[in-house]
Amino acid sequence: MKPALFDYFRPQNLPEALSLLDEFGTDAKILAGGQSLIPLMNMRLAQPRIIIDINGIAEIGQIREKAEALEVGALVRQRALARYVHTDGMWELLRLGMAHIGHPQTRNQGTVGGSIAHADPSAELPLLFLTMDGEAEIASLRGNRKVPAEQFFQFVFSTVIQPHELLRAVHWKRPASKTAGFGFYEFSRRAGDFAMAAAAAIVEIDAQRRFTSIRLGLGGVGPTPVLVQGGDMLYGRTWSDNLIGSWLEDVTKGLDPPQDLAANPDFRRRLAGAAAHKSLFSAYQSANGKWEGRTHE
Repeated sequence: MKPALFDYFRPQNLPEALSLLDEFGTDAKILAGGQSLIPLMNMRLAQPRIIIDINGIAEIGQIREKAEALEVGALVRQRALARYVHTDGMWELLRLGMAHIGHPQTRNQGTVGGSIAHADPSAELPLLFLTMDGEAEIASLRGNRKVPAEQFFQFVFSTVIQPHELLRAVHWKRPASKTAGFGFYEFSRRAGDFAMAAAAAIVEIDAQRRFTSIRLGLGGVGPTPVLVQGGDMLYGRTWSDNLIGSWLEDVTKGLDPPQDLAANPDFRRRLAGAAAHKSLFSAYQSANGKWEGRTHE
């Protein structure tokens, strides 16, 4: 199939793009990597009257190191970010999670900002963005605003970005501790498919290997990625399969996963629990290894 007729604009700078969004509002769609929008248009599930192609805006295609965060322009390709973080252990969770995104061809073309703004609850980047406590920088002619990841996603394919606004950049916070451990695990039907359930974890422990901080995110289990609450009940305790399993059993009981062709809700809950357990164990082992490294310095 072919898309419905539309008018095409290719602005060369951010103010020009924002002016077009301000003029056309809900009639316009942003074209970045096109990995989601183009198939939807070809099947006529999306029929925007206006397409605004932002691929000519160089200023939002850069990666910049900041004091406490990594600023990734919305137009940065997923492959470019994966290469950037590949050798830096502080961004280990990004490296682990991005390895599961689609296929090399889609990562070469797909953008970081496009995936996060698309807000597919089964996609890896929205899950990583939430788990890592990121921040979205949203631009408009009225000025820029920053929105924490926990407030960014509203529903399936829905965010706080308004029709006259554009996601300018995503800020990934540096882990507060150099001994933090990271883990990521997902279940999918085939390599490259969207996750039926996925989990990302950041764990900090003390010298006695007791939990001091846990941040656990789940994907594919609701209309948005989920940041799990209640991890503080494990603080001061060391790893125990029974302890973690009991906590995750309570966590998964409170989930409301979707019913679709890939999996029913009960199966997704079981997958989510297993993915969470595996990602937490990997993160705990990672943190433990960093402590052991310090003792041998």
